[in-house]
Amino acid sequence: MQTIDLKEAERRAFRSTHQDGLWDIYLGAIFVVFGAIPVLRNVAKLSEQASMIVHIMVLLIVMLLWIGGKKYITTPRVGMVKFSKDRQRKLMRARIVLFGSVALGMIVFALIASDTVRSLDFFVYVLAANILIVFGAMAYFMSFERLYYYAVLYALSMPVGLLLEDQALLSDAPYIFILTGGLPVVIGIALFARFLRDYPLHTEVDWGPSDDIN
Repeated sequence: MQTIDLKEAERRAFRSTHQDGLWDIYLGAIFVVFGAIPVLRNVAKLSEQASMIVHIMVLLIVMLLWIGGKKYITTPRVGMVKFSKDRQRKLMRARIVLFGSVALGMIVFALIASDTVRSLDFFVYVLAANILIVFGAMAYFMSFERLYYYAVLYALSMPVGLLLEDQALLSDAPYIFILTGGLPVVIGIALFARFLRDYPLHTEVDWGPSDDIN
Protein backbone atom coordinates (compact mmCIF):
# COMPACT_ATOMS: atom_id res chain seq x y z
CA MET A 1 0.00 0.00 0.00
CA GLN A 2 1.40 3.36 -1.02
CA THR A 3 2.00 5.82 1.81
CA ILE A 4 0.65 9.32 1.26
CA ASP A 5 2.95 12.12 2.40
CA LEU A 6 0.45 14.79 3.42
CA LYS A 7 3.09 17.52 3.69
CA GLU A 8 4.38 16.75 0.21
CA ALA A 9 0.83 16.68 -1.16
CA GLU A 10 0.14 20.05 0.45
CA ARG A 11 3.38 21.47 -0.92
CA ARG A 12 2.44 20.37 -4.43
CA ALA A 13 -1.04 21.82 -4.06
CA PHE A 14 0.45 25.08 -2.82
CA ARG A 15 2.90 25.22 -5.72
CA SER A 16 0.03 24.69 -8.15
CA THR A 17 -1.52 27.97 -7.00
CA HIS A 18 1.36 29.81 -8.71
CA GLN A 19 0.56 28.39 -12.13
CA ASP A 20 -1.91 31.16 -12.98
CA GLY A 21 1.02 33.50 -13.65
CA LEU A 22 -0.42 36.32 -11.54
CA TRP A 23 2.52 36.38 -9.13
CA ASP A 24 4.90 36.64 -12.10
CA ILE A 25 2.91 39.53 -13.55
CA TYR A 26 2.62 41.27 -10.18
CA LEU A 27 6.29 41.06 -9.23
CA GLY A 28 7.44 41.92 -12.74
CA ALA A 29 5.12 44.92 -12.83
CA ILE A 30 6.62 46.22 -9.58
CA PHE A 31 10.05 46.42 -11.19
CA VAL A 32 8.69 47.83 -14.44
CA VAL A 33 7.20 50.64 -12.36
CA PHE A 34 10.59 51.15 -10.70
CA GLY A 35 12.14 51.51 -14.13
CA ALA A 36 9.48 54.00 -15.17
CA ILE A 37 10.44 56.54 -12.49
CA PRO A 38 13.11 58.18 -14.69
CA VAL A 39 10.53 58.40 -17.48
CA LEU A 40 8.23 60.38 -15.20
CA ARG A 41 11.10 62.58 -14.12
CA ASN A 42 12.83 63.15 -17.46
CA VAL A 43 10.05 62.86 -20.03
CA ALA A 44 6.94 63.91 -18.12
CA LYS A 45 9.01 66.55 -16.26
CA LEU A 46 7.54 65.60 -12.89
CA SER A 47 9.35 66.50 -9.71
CA GLU A 48 10.94 63.79 -7.57
CA GLN A 49 8.09 64.00 -5.06
CA ALA A 50 5.41 63.87 -7.75
CA SER A 51 7.14 60.91 -9.40
CA MET A 52 7.16 58.99 -6.13
CA ILE A 53 3.48 59.76 -5.52
CA VAL A 54 2.57 58.47 -8.98
CA HIS A 55 4.82 55.49 -8.38
CA ILE A 56 3.07 54.58 -5.12
CA MET A 57 -0.36 55.00 -6.70
CA VAL A 58 0.54 52.71 -9.60
CA LEU A 59 1.93 50.10 -7.19
CA LEU A 60 -1.34 50.18 -5.26
CA ILE A 61 -3.30 49.72 -8.48
CA VAL A 62 -1.09 46.77 -9.47
CA MET A 63 -1.60 45.20 -6.04
CA LEU A 64 -5.38 45.63 -6.24
CA LEU A 65 -5.40 44.05 -9.70
CA TRP A 66 -3.42 41.10 -8.36
CA ILE A 67 -5.82 40.64 -5.45
CA GLY A 68 -8.81 40.93 -7.77
CA GLY A 69 -7.30 38.46 -10.23
CA LYS A 70 -6.75 35.89 -7.50
CA LYS A 71 -10.23 36.38 -6.08
CA TYR A 72 -12.34 36.68 -9.21
CA ILE A 73 -10.36 34.70 -11.80
CA THR A 74 -8.20 32.07 -10.09
CA THR A 75 -10.37 31.02 -7.15
CA PRO A 76 -13.59 30.44 -9.17
CA ARG A 77 -11.63 28.08 -11.44
CA VAL A 78 -9.59 26.04 -8.98
CA GLY A 79 -11.53 26.58 -5.78
CA MET A 80 -10.39 27.69 -2.36
CA VAL A 81 -7.87 25.47 -0.61
CA LYS A 82 -7.42 25.77 3.14
CA PHE A 83 -3.80 25.03 3.96
CA SER A 84 -2.34 24.05 7.30
CA LYS A 85 -1.49 26.67 9.91
CA ASP A 86 2.22 26.14 9.24
CA ARG A 87 1.74 26.85 5.53
CA GLN A 88 -0.41 29.89 6.31
CA ARG A 89 2.33 31.23 8.60
CA LYS A 90 4.87 30.80 5.82
CA LEU A 91 2.62 32.66 3.41
CA MET A 92 2.16 35.48 5.91
CA ARG A 93 5.93 35.70 6.35
CA ALA A 94 6.35 35.92 2.59
CA ARG A 95 3.87 38.79 2.45
CA ILE A 96 5.62 40.63 5.27
CA VAL A 97 8.99 40.11 3.59
CA LEU A 98 7.63 41.40 0.28
CA PHE A 99 6.09 44.48 1.91
CA GLY A 100 9.31 45.27 3.75
CA SER A 101 11.33 44.73 0.59
CA VAL A 102 9.17 47.09 -1.45
CA ALA A 103 9.38 49.75 1.28
CA LEU A 104 13.16 49.44 1.59
CA GLY A 105 13.57 49.25 -2.17
CA MET A 106 11.57 52.43 -2.67
CA ILE A 107 13.72 54.29 -0.13
CA VAL A 108 16.99 53.10 -1.64
CA PHE A 109 15.74 53.62 -5.17
CA ALA A 110 14.57 57.15 -4.38
CA LEU A 111 17.99 57.99 -2.94
CA ILE A 112 19.68 56.63 -6.05
CA ALA A 113 17.31 58.38 -8.44
CA SER A 114 17.61 61.71 -6.63
CA ASP A 115 21.38 61.82 -7.18
CA THR A 116 21.86 62.91 -3.56
CA VAL A 117 23.86 59.93 -2.33
CA ARG A 118 27.63 60.07 -2.15
CA SER A 119 28.37 56.37 -2.37
CA LEU A 120 26.21 55.08 -5.19
CA ASP A 121 27.93 51.69 -5.27
CA PHE A 122 27.00 51.06 -1.64
CA PHE A 123 23.29 51.65 -2.26
CA VAL A 124 23.37 49.52 -5.40
CA TYR A 125 24.86 46.64 -3.43
CA VAL A 126 22.28 47.15 -0.68
CA LEU A 127 19.49 47.02 -3.24
CA ALA A 128 20.93 43.91 -4.90
CA ALA A 129 21.41 42.14 -1.55
CA ASN A 130 17.89 43.10 -0.50
CA ILE A 131 16.46 41.61 -3.67
CA LEU A 132 18.44 38.37 -3.33
CA ILE A 133 17.52 37.86 0.32
CA VAL A 134 13.87 38.81 -0.04
CA PHE A 135 13.13 36.87 -3.20
CA GLY A 136 15.07 33.89 -1.89
CA ALA A 137 13.01 33.95 1.31
CA MET A 138 9.78 34.27 -0.65
CA ALA A 139 10.77 31.39 -2.93
CA TYR A 140 11.41 29.24 0.14
CA PHE A 141 8.28 30.20 2.09
CA MET A 142 6.04 29.92 -0.97
CA SER A 143 7.68 26.86 -2.60
CA PHE A 144 7.92 29.08 -5.67
CA GLU A 145 11.05 28.02 -7.57
CA ARG A 146 10.82 30.63 -10.34
CA LEU A 147 11.48 33.32 -7.75
CA TYR A 148 15.06 32.09 -7.35
CA TYR A 149 15.70 32.91 -11.01
CA TYR A 150 13.91 36.24 -10.72
CA ALA A 151 16.03 37.06 -7.67
CA VAL A 152 19.24 36.74 -9.68
CA LEU A 153 17.73 38.61 -12.63
CA TYR A 154 16.57 41.56 -10.52
CA ALA A 155 19.69 41.68 -8.33
CA LEU A 156 21.89 42.06 -11.40
CA SER A 157 19.67 44.74 -12.93
CA MET A 158 21.14 47.85 -11.29
CA PRO A 159 24.83 46.84 -11.60
CA VAL A 160 24.27 46.01 -15.27
CA GLY A 161 22.22 49.18 -15.74
CA LEU A 162 24.99 51.32 -14.27
CA LEU A 163 27.54 49.59 -16.49
CA LEU A 164 25.43 50.29 -19.58
CA GLU A 165 24.97 53.88 -18.45
CA ASP A 166 28.75 54.31 -18.04
CA GLN A 167 29.21 52.96 -21.56
CA ALA A 168 26.59 55.43 -22.85
CA LEU A 169 24.41 52.52 -23.93
CA LEU A 170 21.62 53.52 -21.56
CA SER A 171 20.60 57.05 -20.67
CA ASP A 172 19.44 56.13 -17.16
CA ALA A 173 20.39 52.95 -15.28
CA PRO A 174 16.92 52.24 -13.80
CA TYR A 175 15.55 51.83 -17.32
CA ILE A 176 17.00 48.31 -17.17
CA PHE A 177 14.17 47.34 -14.81
CA ILE A 178 11.67 47.85 -17.62
CA LEU A 179 13.41 45.02 -19.47
CA THR A 180 14.13 42.70 -16.54
CA GLY A 181 10.70 43.34 -15.03
CA GLY A 182 9.02 42.92 -18.39
CA LEU A 183 10.36 39.38 -18.82
CA PRO A 184 8.44 37.92 -15.84
CA VAL A 185 5.37 39.87 -16.98
CA VAL A 186 5.56 38.15 -20.38
CA ILE A 187 6.10 34.77 -18.69
CA GLY A 188 3.17 35.48 -16.38
CA ILE A 189 0.88 36.42 -19.26
CA ALA A 190 1.78 33.17 -21.06
CA LEU A 191 1.10 31.17 -17.89
CA PHE A 192 -2.14 33.06 -17.33
CA ALA A 193 -3.34 32.31 -20.86
CA ARG A 194 -2.54 28.62 -20.37
CA PHE A 195 -4.28 28.68 -16.99
CA LEU A 196 -7.46 30.11 -18.53
CA ARG A 197 -7.34 27.42 -21.21
CA ASP A 198 -6.72 24.54 -18.80
CA TYR A 199 -9.19 25.75 -16.17
CA PRO A 200 -12.25 27.15 -17.94
CA LEU A 201 -14.90 28.79 -15.83
CA HIS A 202 -17.81 26.41 -15.46
CA THR A 203 -21.23 28.00 -15.64
CA GLU A 204 -24.65 26.55 -15.06
CA VAL A 205 -26.65 25.87 -18.20
CA ASP A 206 -30.35 26.69 -18.27
CA TRP A 207 -32.01 23.96 -20.28
CA GLY A 208 -35.40 25.66 -20.16
CA PRO A 209 -38.65 24.18 -18.89
CA SER A 210 -38.88 20.44 -18.62
CA ASP A 211 -40.76 18.59 -21.36
CA ASP A 212 -41.57 15.63 -19.12
CA ILE A 213 -45.21 14.55 -19.25
CA ASN A 214 -46.70 13.75 -15.89
